[in-house]
Amino acid sequence: MTEKQDFPGILVFDIDGVINNTHTTEVSDSILKQINLLCQQGFKVYFNTGRSQQYCKEKLFPKLKNYPQILAQKTFAMCEKGVVKFALENGKMVEQILNKYSVVEYENSLLKDLNLSAKSYFRDKSKLSMITFEKLNTASFDLFESEIGLLQNKIQSRISELGLEKTLTIDKTKIALDIQHILAGKDLGAQQIILEVESYISPKIRGKTRVYTFGDSPSDYEMAKHFAEQNFDTTHIDVGGKEFLDANAKYNIIRLENTFDKGTSGFLDMLLESLS
Repeated sequence: MTEKQDFPGILVFDIDGVINNTHTTEVSDSILKQINLLCQQGFKVYFNTGRSQQYCKEKLFPKLKNYPQILAQKTFAMCEKGVVKFALENGKMVEQILNKYSVVEYENSLLKDLNLSAKSYFRDKSKLSMITFEKLNTASFDLFESEIGLLQNKIQSRISELGLEKTLTIDKTKIALDIQHILAGKDLGAQQIILEVESYISPKIRGKTRVYTFGDSPSDYEMAKHFAEQNFDTTHIDVGGKEFLDANAKYNIIRLENTFDKGTSGFLDMLLESLS
């Protein structure tokens, strides 16, 4: 552990709409190349996503093998909104589940007798700790919004009927509906990342440690807020394009003209230029 910061900062990325294409869900190699260059300059990098560990296993970490500077930082992904940790350790992919935040035990009672057939979404059974319905790549966003809204109302009513309002919550994004533990979220993922950060920096220099969080939805502000509350010098890069800001933010917020992966790439270019 050091009490003097010898690296330029920490990068924390959501995945969907931030480092991947929202239509194909493929992780951008050009963005990974930029991140690799920043890691070469000393940045630490982590991922904080609602995606499953299976997605990271199949779509993200195989690509990271082509970017040795990222892997050299001992990066990992907090999946399923902070409940599942996924990493590459000694060449092996490993996962760790925070079981107290899992809600899969409620699946049968929540979904019993509900009509789950739809043209715009499917049940994502790869999730280990939450219940997720994800948008089909071939479906329009308008159709998904309509169909998933109906499902959300039904499940919310079931949660109330079962008296689980203090245990479960529903989070709807552009591409998914997640039924999750009420304490799960990007802030929980941020807390798990901070536990790792504490292994190499002293709490005394948190205020001098720059953290850049990247997200495309309101829920991503949770991770920026958590880092700021823990006294990190935090800047949130919002690439979602929607008119949302944390009115009470005690951290910097940057919104770019370009959105989603193009916005992320644009900011990383600026960050690289500032280091040259």
